[in-house]
Amino acid sequence: MSNIEKIISYARDNKCSDIHLTNELNPVFRKNGSIFVSELEFTPDEIQSVIRNMLDGPQMEKINSKIDVDFCYVTPDEKRHRVNVYHQKSK
Repeated sequence: MSNIEKIISYARDNKCSDIHLTNELNPVFRKNGSIFVSELEFTPDEIQSVIRNMLDGPQMEKINSKIDVDFCYVTPDEKRHRVNVYHQKSK
């Protein structure tokens, strides 16, 4: 299972509405309006790879310009999930 699939599966299994990704934290999820950091552990390089594989060219340009990106990610089996890629302002 790819890292993208692990993150999507975690979100679905935990009934989360949104996935929030930054390379400085474990994936963050929104469930019932509350945000929580998951126990999923990825290196910053692994998260960067996930982000690169989810975004198209214009979205990646925004991230490279330090602009957050919200989008809908569609898996190969056509499951849709809301995703936000952001820059962590402080730890």
